[in-house]
Amino acid sequence: MSAEQPVQLRSKFFSLFLVVAVLTTLLFSGAKSAFAATNPVVTGFTITSYYDSSLGTDAAREDSQKVYVDVTFDQAITVASGVEDDFSVSIAGSTLETDGSTTKTYTVDALGTNGIRFTILPYDDDSFFALMAANLTITAASGTSIPSITAAADATKTATWTSSTLSEQLINTGVSLSGISTVTGNTSTSTKPSVTASFNNLPQVRGISWFYLKSTIGGTTTIIPCTVDASGYPTSFPAVVNGAFPIHSHNFYSAGATASSYATQLANFINGNNTDYGDYSVTTSGGQFTITRDTAYSTGEVLSIEVHNYLN
Repeated sequence: MSAEQPVQLRSKFFSLFLVVAVLTTLLFSGAKSAFAATNPVVTGFTITSYYDSSLGTDAAREDSQKVYVDVTFDQAITVASGVEDDFSVSIAGSTLETDGSTTKTYTVDALGTNGIRFTILPYDDDSFFALMAANLTITAASGTSIPSITAAADATKTATWTSSTLSEQLINTGVSLSGISTVTGNTSTSTKPSVTASFNNLPQVRGISWFYLKSTIGGTTTIIPCTVDASGYPTSFPAVVNGAFPIHSHNFYSAGATASSYATQLANFINGNNTDYGDYSVTTSGGQFTITRDTAYSTGEVLSIEVHNYLN
């Protein structure tokens, strides 16, 4: 072996070491970048209504009503105390406060590792609680971030909350329909189109539940729009209602609030609204109702009825 060979070998090993070192640095730099904390963002939410039907009096049941808004983030979060101050919550355009100046208030708590829960409730036992038009908006109190919610992996990364994160969402009052069936219209046989359904789950809060009446002809579905509410509430329909008609649940907690009573209310609403539903009539049997188009119907026409809330 010549004297130059050990020098050449050392040079090759040193070059190899430099290559490995550079690759290692790049690898770990990339890994660190890949796992760097980001600002938490909302990936979904649910809105549910509740009251404790087991309580012994109407007053106690009424006071127990709540709306839960469960919000999920894309990662584990840390929620600081006083987080309520970082939000602005409104129903039907009226802002809720936490200091007792409004009859409805709210709290915000951590939910699991990557969520929060808004609880909207009466401020106290003497507070009147009603959802009115039931359109809910939650925004950041300032800007587009929530300082009290941070990434669990990096407290400098605050949660992002834009004006569109949860805006004008119709609260799910808990009402649902079941047993839906239809009769297809046929002018040749004078068969009127109709839809039959039954009230299944009933409203869990005082407020408004919204329903779509729709007509499908030749594959095209249109909403039969409601424009007036004889009760006077809401005084104006929020845009998100989009033609749905309202059913009220003023005494949701009472023994008289049954599937039959809600079916009767629906029938009275449509039968008494010649402005929007002059071509229609409704009959009931217990909690079941049938909506029929009596005039101006078409062959092949199919009616449908559905609950309208933030889910659709």
